[in-house]
Amino acid sequence: MPQPTNHAPVSVRSLSGRSYLLLRLSRRFLVRALAVATAGAVIALAAVWFIQSLKATVQNPFGSDYVLPAGPWGELSVLPILVGTPKEKISATARLGDGNWYFRADSGERVAAMLRDCGLGEAEVLQAANNLRAVAGRPEFLAATPSAPFITALQPEVRSRIYGLLSRWPENKAQTQPFHTSEEFVEKWLAGIPADTAEQIRSLLWRRGTTLLFSDYNIVADRISSPQEKLAVLEAISRKPSMILKLRVGSRADVGALVRYWGAQGRAEKIHPLLDSLARSGGANLDVSNLLPAFARQRLYRYPDPLPGSELGPDCHFTSLNFFAVGPPDTRPHDPLGAEAIFKEQYVEARGEPQFGDLVVLTTPEGDTVHSAVHIAANIVFTKNGMGLSMPWVFSTLEQMLIYYPGDPHLQVSYYRKRP
Repeated sequence: MPQPTNHAPVSVRSLSGRSYLLLRLSRRFLVRALAVATAGAVIALAAVWFIQSLKATVQNPFGSDYVLPAGPWGELSVLPILVGTPKEKISATARLGDGNWYFRADSGERVAAMLRDCGLGEAEVLQAANNLRAVAGRPEFLAATPSAPFITALQPEVRSRIYGLLSRWPENKAQTQPFHTSEEFVEKWLAGIPADTAEQIRSLLWRRGTTLLFSDYNIVADRISSPQEKLAVLEAISRKPSMILKLRVGSRADVGALVRYWGAQGRAEKIHPLLDSLARSGGANLDVSNLLPAFARQRLYRYPDPLPGSELGPDCHFTSLNFFAVGPPDTRPHDPLGAEAIFKEQYVEARGEPQFGDLVVLTTPEGDTVHSAVHIAANIVFTKNGMGLSMPWVFSTLEQMLIYYPGDPHLQVSYYRKRP
């Protein structure tokens, strides 16, 4: 895909473009100043209360819904959920990665320096790199195989730095494709797992921002003799976070405004009757899945089938570029060149606030496209994170999606809109 422009798609600036302050040191001024100061203090306290209450709402425990700030999309509530993985996609013999740490480095000294920067002491550096070796057919890489006791003994912050480093290179599957959860979900995520196994998993978690990641499944699996317990563990930790979105359509709702937002790309006539009937009947909460185009509605919360002759499924570009597809989806996005052609033919850079159906594109500073998703409302996107068969189509916050695509330096987020 072409490199997005470097300016932000949404700008915030003063409505008037100017400001001034005029003081008149008189009795009237002092009285008014005192009144303004008092009112300001009240407003400030109210603002603090509002922000704190908003934070408390957003940080409700798993299973409780919260309300997003209203916008052109209307009033949305969010219920966080975990999407379970079909049992057919789970195997007791599954492994995550091959147990090696791969470093893009030209010498052992360079690897040692990387590990020191991550917080390892000199003795630990020597222990981690004592079997460092070249990778056959990959002269730019060196590999090490740390022992289970070494990994288990790592301090959480050091593990997070090392695994964050390893996640830069796709050869480290355990770090680039880890199981993941968050503090909000972790209790439900580990529910049903034997207490000792759950505690071992907790001790091996690493952190990226507010997200908790788990890369050392192999260590846990190697101490479990029961295939049934392995399946139970995999079933639990492979659940993916998503959310159920509901739109409040009140009896006095501005149906026209809602239709303009959710009926993008000529879909107004498809959703107007539903929204209008809800308002006329006294109002109701509508699952947003009912407002999605057919392509997305049929896939939301579901797992893909493999592509013909492949062990992989559809990827992010197939998903985002077919969001408004009518009839069978376009298969060209399975090919990078096909995705590039569709992007150039059908999309332009979005101006102003993001709209329903806009493409959300993640790029590196060099202009390489890493991922694409579809903007729904507020900070919510519709996404398929990668080609893996264990990755469902989900609603996600933009921040949660970015966890899958770490950038060093940070990835750029840009928006593109489908041509009318």
